[in-house]
Amino acid sequence: MKKFLLSRKAGFIVLALSVLIMTPVGIIRSLNRLAEDVEECFTEGVEVESPGSSYMSASLSSLLEERARASLGLVTVGNKFPDLSEETDALRQARERLLDASTISEKYAANQEIEEAWQTLYSMIPLSELSQADREIAESYSELLEKVQGSININQYNNLVDNFYNVTLSTFPGRLFADFITGPEYFGE
Repeated sequence: MKKFLLSRKAGFIVLALSVLIMTPVGIIRSLNRLAEDVEECFTEGVEVESPGSSYMSASLSSLLEERARASLGLVTVGNKFPDLSEETDALRQARERLLDASTISEKYAANQEIEEAWQTLYSMIPLSELSQADREIAESYSELLEKVQGSININQYNNLVDNFYNVTLSTFPGRLFADFITGPEYFGE
């Protein structure tokens, strides 16, 4: 037995088993790291390539923070009207859910709530009863909420997630190990 363990044949068998075991482990680790890199773009932004240049787009995380700040501003304006307390509270609570959200899907759901709540509140604020300064503040928050949502709608993060699932995990060797991978989360339903 000792003679066999010291033979080339035994060495070759050990080497082959090592390769057969370690190759899948390495592939799975690499694919999980790629998934983490994609999901990191949620907080870091996406590199956008254009002819002759590239730039980092705003991260979805920073855009959501901007919507949370603008929502707070609109809540402040809504607080001037006691009869709009229900609508103002709905926006405040949606904002708090966004700030408390820990997963990408929770952030998406909270952002959807903000979208509905700010539009409802803004449509009910009697702008004509506001001072010129307060009217301009309410309008600027409304415009900012709209503008930032537009930036969220065209953000390239979900394209990266699509690419991960449709290219990386649907081709060899990713297809073989897809069940062992925790893929990045979509920002959406």
